Amino acid sequence: MSQPSEADAATTPLLPAYMTIAQFAKRSTLSETTVYRRVHDGSLPFVQAGGKGKKILIPTNALRSATPVSTTCDRVETPEVAVPPLAGNKPRKRRGPRAKWRRPAAT
Repeated sequence: MSQPSEADAATTPLLPAYMTIAQFAKRSTLSETTVYRRVHDGSLPFVQAGGKGKKILIPTNALRSATPVSTTCDRVETPEVAVPPLAGNKPRKRRGPRAKWRRPAAT
């Protein structure tokens, strides 16, 4: 197998290891709202490097699992990108007191 030439390397786009919500939505067939929903329900892996309230980053290899498979056309495969594991991407439980209507009835 031959080595890729410089012309091939210039025309092949390299994918970053992580993408923002907008970039991920643009590359997949999902809307930004759906991407946010999947991030918050835990079905898409994500990282918030600066902590809670900062920019959400999604690994590029999550494109493969997030894009629905079409049965009518050929699917373009995305190259596998090694993404280092980072902590802090687990969904959190809601905090605060229980709503009055959810509390057990007092006897």
